Amino acid sequence: MEDSVMNDPKNTSQSSATQENTTQENTAQENTARENTAQSNVTETVMLDNKRPDSNRYVMNSKVVITDLGDELVLMEPTSGKMFSLNSSGRILWQRLPATASELAAALCEAFEVSREDALEDSQAWLSALISSGLVHK
Repeated sequence: MEDSVMNDPKNTSQSSATQENTTQENTAQENTARENTAQSNVTETVMLDNKRPDSNRYVMNSKVVITDLGDELVLMEPTSGKMFSLNSSGRILWQRLPATASELAAALCEAFEVSREDALEDSQAWLSALISSGLVHK
């Protein structure tokens, strides 16, 4: 009697259909789990980048209006309405923000033949000028 149930074509096709549906459901669940994990990882990475505990990082004032003229940048601080022009080295530093003074010095060393000491001194002077103008803050 058991042999007849196992060999019954109706039971075999129902069993195959059930197995196929179960396989499709498992595959769909695995894909959803992978997508959720990927989205979670992206969110986690973004949040980690935005929550850097390094208080030595300088960031640009998000309200500054920027005009790119190729070799230089023209910045307008909206509260005062003052305009500032950054030459090629200032442009490189601006584009590296957010960064520490040390990271900015490294950018100058990469772009120009300058000693690390001079680059750090120049980047700190640049930061001081932009902070006092309201263009950059920590």
